[in-house]
Amino acid sequence: NASVQLQAANLLGEINVELGEIDTAREYFLSAVEQDPNGSIPEAEGGGAEKFMWLAQLSEQGGVDSVQWFEKGVSSLRQTLQSLEGKTGTEEVAFAEEKKVKLSNALCAVAEIYMTDLS
Repeated sequence: NASVQLQAANLLGEINVELGEIDTAREYFLSAVEQDPNGSIPEAEGGGAEKFMWLAQLSEQGGVDSVQWFEKGVSSLRQTLQSLEGKTGTEEVAFAEEKKVKLSNALCAVAEIYMTDLS
């Protein structure tokens, strides 16, 4: 089913990064983007922002291309955080904190690209 395919694409992308097979990893992450173009599918079903963050880091062009991938990831993270707003469960609060850290890391990465590649 679609959820399993999306989860598999992301997992295979990460495995290939670890193996040093960057081109193959990029293909898997791009496949995941085709299945979840806005990162709106919940992470539990293989969706979310992670594929965008990987593509930003693996971009061959760097610069503007990386920033665009980071921005897609940031948008997905903001959607996730908005959906968690007002939730007080222990797991939900911890999940939101994790997403806030990822969001701040992505925004710092964008700033770094502007200071180095796009200055």
